Amino acid sequence: MDVTSTSTKDSASGDRQPDCHEPCLRLDAANRCSPGNRLRLMSSGKEYVPAMLASIEGACSSVDLEMYRIDPGLMWASFLAALTNAATRGVSVRLLVDSFGSRGMTSRHWQAIGRTGIRFRQSPSVVRTVLTRLSTRRDHRKLMVVDAETAFTGGMGIDDRFFKPRAEPEWRESMVQVNGKVVAAMQEAFAEAWSGVGPRECERDAAPAPLKIDGMANARLILSTPFQPRGEALFLSAILGAQTSVFITNPFVIPSARISVALTKAARSGIDVRLIVPGRHNRFAWTRDAMRGFYTPFMRAGVKLFEYEAAMLHAKTIVVDDRWAAVGSFNLDAQSLVFNDEIAVAACDGGLAREVAAGFDDDCANARAIRLESWQNRGLVARAREGAASLLRGLL
Repeated sequence: MDVTSTSTKDSASGDRQPDCHEPCLRLDAANRCSPGNRLRLMSSGKEYVPAMLASIEGACSSVDLEMYRIDPGLMWASFLAALTNAATRGVSVRLLVDSFGSRGMTSRHWQAIGRTGIRFRQSPSVVRTVLTRLSTRRDHRKLMVVDAETAFTGGMGIDDRFFKPRAEPEWRESMVQVNGKVVAAMQEAFAEAWSGVGPRECERDAAPAPLKIDGMANARLILSTPFQPRGEALFLSAILGAQTSVFITNPFVIPSARISVALTKAARSGIDVRLIVPGRHNRFAWTRDAMRGFYTPFMRAGVKLFEYEAAMLHAKTIVVDDRWAAVGSFNLDAQSLVFNDEIAVAACDGGLAREVAAGFDDDCANARAIRLESWQNRGLVARAREGAASLLRGLL
C-alpha cells in the first residue's frame, strides 16, 4: 500500500522541511527526514517477492542487490533467472552477499552465477573478521536498488521459508518499497558496501532524479556499522520519543541495559509499550530462551508481551504514536546493535505508521499474550534453560 503525508513546514530559507516527530529528532541531526518519498509497506512474501522480481524484470540500467541470506531453492531460482535476464539484456547487475548468512551456497552455485554476467562479491568470513578485526561483523542488510529509482529493504532472506515454504508456514516478514529522495542514500549505501569488500570501480553509480511531488512521505535512511553503530540509538529514539505508545516487532529481543531501562521506564510512566516476538514456531532455541529471561522484569514494569503463533515471526518494525515508524534489518540484540552492518528506513509519516500499527494489531490477534501470573508458574526446566541462555546473551 502506498502511503503519503502532507506534514511539512516552511523554514526560514523558504525550503519545505518535514515536521519531524520526537523519535526522529532524537536521532543524529545530520540526517533528518526529507519529503518527496513514496513508501509501500509489504507484510508477506506474496507481496514483496513479485514486486521485487517485477522491478528487476523492468530494469533499464542497473540492479544492485545486497543480501545477508541466500539459500538454494525455488525463491533463489526465481531471483537468479530475473537477474540473469537483466544482465543478458545489458543491465549492470551486482550481487553482494554475506558469506556466513549465505553459507548454504556452494562453489558450484557461485560458479554458475559467474557465467551469467552477474558481478558478485562476498563479505569476509566470520573466521577472517575475528582473526583480522577482532569482530564477528556480518553484512546483515537486505537492500535492492533498481535503476537508482526504486529500492527495497526490510528483513527478508532469499530463502524458501519466506515464500512458498514446504514444511512450515511462510515466515512473517515486513519489507518496504521506496521511491524518491531516500533512494539516493540507499544507492550510496550499496556502493560503499560493494567497494568495502573489493576494488573500487571507475564508474559512478547513477544519481537518481528525486521525485518532486508535494505531499509525499517524509523519510530517512538509517545505516549502522561497527564503526558507526546506530542500532541502539534507533530503538532508544523510538522509546524515549514516544508520547502515547511504542510497538516493537522483532525476532531477537535481547536488549542492552540502556534499552531495557528505557522500556521499563516508559511503561511505568503510562506509555503503552508492547513487544511481539516469535512463539511456538521460533527456530532459534537459544535466542528464545535468552529472550524469555527478560519477560518477568518487563511485565512487572507494565510492558505487554506477545508471542506470535501463526508462523516464524521475522519482521523488524517499530511504530510510535501512530506518527513515526521504521522498517529494516535491525535485530534487538548485541550482534545487530554492535557488530553488524544494518539498514532501516524510518518515516515521520502518519500513513506508514498507521499501516505498521495495523499490521502489529493483526499479529497480536495471531499471538499468545503472556501473563505475569501464569508465566511465574513455568517449570524448573524452562527456568534452567533461560538461565543457561542468559550467559550467552552477548554472543546472540
